Amino acid sequence: MTYIYTKWYLEVVLRRASAGHMLWSEHLQAMISSGENIEFAPEQYTDPRELRCLAQIIGPYGVKYLAERLTWHVASQIGELNKIVLANRDILHTARTNFDCNERMKEVMQVLSHEPKDKKGATSSPADAILQRTSIIGQIFSFRDALHVALEQ
Repeated sequence: MTYIYTKWYLEVVLRRASAGHMLWSEHLQAMISSGENIEFAPEQYTDPRELRCLAQIIGPYGVKYLAERLTWHVASQIGELNKIVLANRDILHTARTNFDCNERMKEVMQVLSHEPKDKKGATSSPADAILQRTSIIGQIFSFRDALHVALEQ
């Protein structure tokens, strides 16, 4: 039972959140649609009441399993961030050493905002990729925290 629910939440909810179709609402304590047309309302599956029911169904060990899988996805995102940092090591070092020089930082931002044309699979600039990855990590942690709160209630 735990495996089925975990697989669904990871494949459906997390994948759509990673694609930018859903956002975490701190006010509602649930995922909400980002305005794009999707087949279901994510708040129906991620609101506090639904997460309490999920925690009752899968139990504490199921919540632990789901949290471990979420953490594995965070580790994957951190690995991708590491690749971006290594690919842009020189310019990031320049940013770190010249953070107080406005002209130099403008150059750094131009380089980081430029979309690479020669790299296979690169669909966005390094700056956009970093922002996207950190947003995904934040959404995963917010969902995990809400799941733990639901377990405690």
